[in-house]
Amino acid sequence: MTDLSQTIATLHELYRLFIAIGYFGTDSVSWPPHTSKPLNTDLCRSVGRSESAVAFILAIPWVQTGSQMVCESVFIDFADDDQLQHLKDPLNYYVIEPDEPRNLEGWMVPLTFPDEGGTVLLVDTREDTIRDWNGNSPLRADLLPRPDDSEHWANFPARPAAEFLRGLIDRYTSLVGIPFEARIEEDVGVFLRSLWLPRIKAALLQYGWPDRFRKEEFFAALPEMERRWWDEDHLAEGVGRL
Repeated sequence: MTDLSQTIATLHELYRLFIAIGYFGTDSVSWPPHTSKPLNTDLCRSVGRSESAVAFILAIPWVQTGSQMVCESVFIDFADDDQLQHLKDPLNYYVIEPDEPRNLEGWMVPLTFPDEGGTVLLVDTREDTIRDWNGNSPLRADLLPRPDDSEHWANFPARPAAEFLRGLIDRYTSLVGIPFEARIEEDVGVFLRSLWLPRIKAALLQYGWPDRFRKEEFFAALPEMERRWWDEDHLAEGVGRL
């Protein structure tokens, strides 16, 4: 069996980073051994997940907030039986009338469901890789490993899983990206997002991110900062805040 210990440890580190930055709280995560709500292993097997896939799911944290792991890509809550039903067909989770079910091989474990424009982060527990799978292959059909099916996961490049996750940690620690992006877009709209992201990043640094982050002070001050930014942007346009 493939040793997934480094990938599992890096996932734990990534989720602890989300908690440290205040993206969600510790009570929003179920940590192994998941005693409060055990995994429905029978259901996992009934939707075709292999023993290696089940073991991997049991070893990783489960985020239970509906938050996005990367932009437009929502954490799967493995404590939710309805979500488990879609482990074999994650691309269609939010599709009301999918064209046809896409049955993933049993050793594959999706970490996210794709919202509009999002992606499935897909772990291969046999190869210890991750694919960024969104069903829209960037390659010409004749260049694909599976040219008969452009949406097949095999058409998307595999990366070493721990390396991919380490890249996310580095991205968020350095503030090249921040996990609040989705919330900002929801709150202020896509047109103001480009203005707010630099402000959030500057505020995080002001409050000591990453090494001496004063999280409680940051979140206490954030509503007033957001009100000020909102007024600045809308007064400049001659639009008052409701």
